[in-house]
Amino acid sequence: MAELMGTPADRLAQQVFRRVRTEGGVAGLARGLGISERQLHRRCLAAFGYGPKMLDRVLRMNAALDRARTGRALAEVAAVSGYADQAHFTREVKALTGLAPKTLLA
Repeated sequence: MAELMGTPADRLAQQVFRRVRTEGGVAGLARGLGISERQLHRRCLAAFGYGPKMLDRVLRMNAALDRARTGRALAEVAAVSGYADQAHFTREVKALTGLAPKTLLA
């Protein structure tokens, strides 16, 4: 993200990266940034390679995996990270990476 420091579009990408997990969905994020949802999606595709919702999923998964690396139980990690349960966490990790969390953590 450090290389995205120069242009106004890059600053928008930085704001998206920082705020996507806290703005209450794509609509709230777009509203908070003062752009349309379609424009947000286009800007995210250009900056990250996928839309804001996928960015949110990836960042949530990465944060959860970081927590799991500390030795916490996967059920606890899932609960703290906003997943419904451990099975939901496992399905999401498999959907995004093709591997189970335990395999990624090994």
